[in-house]
Amino acid sequence: MTYNTGNPVPSDDPRDLDDNAEALDRFCNSTASAEPDRFGVQRKTLHAIQALYGSNSTALDALTGAADRLPYFTGPGALSLATFTAAARALLDDTTFAAMLTTLGAATRGANGDITSITGLTTALTVAQGGTGVTSLAALVTALLGAGAYGRANILGTVGNSSGTPTGAIFETGGTAGGTGVYVKYADSRMTVTKTLAMATGSTTARGTLFASSSISAGNFPFAFVGEAPRVQCSGTDNAGSGWAAMDSAPSSSAWGSYSTRNTSSSGTGGTIYLQAEGRWY
Repeated sequence: MTYNTGNPVPSDDPRDLDDNAEALDRFCNSTASAEPDRFGVQRKTLHAIQALYGSNSTALDALTGAADRLPYFTGPGALSLATFTAAARALLDDTTFAAMLTTLGAATRGANGDITSITGLTTALTVAQGGTGVTSLAALVTALLGAGAYGRANILGTVGNSSGTPTGAIFETGGTAGGTGVYVKYADSRMTVTKTLAMATGSTTARGTLFASSSISAGNFPFAFVGEAPRVQCSGTDNAGSGWAAMDSAPSSSAWGSYSTRNTSSSGTGGTIYLQAEGRWY
């Protein structure tokens, strides 16, 4: 029999004592998950509490607490203690990721002004990441040359062009001074050729008031010029160390023309003329 007097706590009314004894009996012995107290409020039974905590509660009771330790599950109904340092607590009490990064002393995301160096990378940053994609200067040079940059390995070579765009080296050189001439081709279409012309006779043949050597053809250029005929400069003397060089026939796009030495008096038995032609190779 339940009286349900509704008397407030504490109460020494015998009827409330009877209701409490009945409620305590249900709490201790009922297999239901909840039973009402003397006010009609549903309370968990001992059976429900044991089912709720069971082995977990037993495992927790078996631990011996200590400073800077935190319980954690190692399996179902099994607990152990982990070290929980002041540093870890300082991190966990932060309420935002930004605050955690500050606690850790970590670099921020986005534009960083606090990164002074990066060490220990095993994979090089790509170009898109702001790196070079390689891990040594030699590999960087190789990569740059492969991407079209110029350096010691390819500044000299065979020049070329495609619709005015260079496709080869910056400079190309070759030839001999006493042959068709020493040439230098430039990637921008210019070409310079120099030649040394040995004269077999001195300035001994009268030409009006001057004396001249025999005229000698300088032969062909190592490469034909294109467009206008090249501009040729000549200088030199007879082997007596006096006089000057003169052009006897004009150059063409493929040939030097002919030259001789001049002097105001008959002089020398030979001479040397230095020629330089400038024009375009494409």
